[in-house]
Amino acid sequence: MPIDSFAPEEEAAYKGLLEDLLRLHSAARGGTAGEMPIVARRSWHFSDDGPVTLVCPQLPKREASPFADPGNPNYTHLAGFGDLDAMVELHGHVRADNPSMDVFFKAAPEVKADDLSGHVVIIGGIAWNDVTRRLIDLSQLPVRQEEYSALPTGEIFVTQVNDETRKYLPVLSSETGMLMEDVGLLVRMPNPLNSNRTLTMCNGIHSRGVLGSVRTLTDARLRESNEQYIARNFSNNQFGILMRVQVIAGETLTPDFNTAGTVLYQWPVKA
Repeated sequence: MPIDSFAPEEEAAYKGLLEDLLRLHSAARGGTAGEMPIVARRSWHFSDDGPVTLVCPQLPKREASPFADPGNPNYTHLAGFGDLDAMVELHGHVRADNPSMDVFFKAAPEVKADDLSGHVVIIGGIAWNDVTRRLIDLSQLPVRQEEYSALPTGEIFVTQVNDETRKYLPVLSSETGMLMEDVGLLVRMPNPLNSNRTLTMCNGIHSRGVLGSVRTLTDARLRESNEQYIARNFSNNQFGILMRVQVIAGETLTPDFNTAGTVLYQWPVKA
């Protein structure tokens, strides 16, 4: 029986038994019975039969390449996708972690109702992604994106903390105006349209933030420590992390959740 199909009380019993076994294993290897190693997580491995659908924004015509026009002899379907770097990075990783599962990618206008009943991964923010807007409304997240007059290139993140409104902005170079630091959002929760499957959001103010949020759990050098951070701070498979995403020499760096200042806001708050 897949773990994802457990009732809450069954999942709690399973975790308790697993913790007991890990303590006994640690003691048998010379540790103390009270020591318990952090269980290795694989956020992109699913123990059911899926499927997984990655939903990307579709670029408006004014932003898209001429190759995105079906009338162009050199028409290329992916040329009309937004956040393509993030989608390619994540699609390959999810396929590798779930070799026997169907993994699809679609632009938001191509999504049908059936696509939203499996594991759904929303890539990109609200600007060109109507599916994101709808699922954010259904999910009742404690963070929202909104337009900001001083930043025409993206929508900022806003939270309400203890009756205080907080705005999270990117950092631009005062000399060149180039992006130096973006803000990314990673959310994992039950799919509001099918609680037996998951909804994951990888968003950002700009595409750099989107890619950074994806790479937190795909980058071979940092994904294990980031998975351990999630395991320590969240007791179930439901969390949200708003993070800084550094951009250096034109490259998007993978955020390290364990580095002070990387995590800007997270929920639920650990008891």
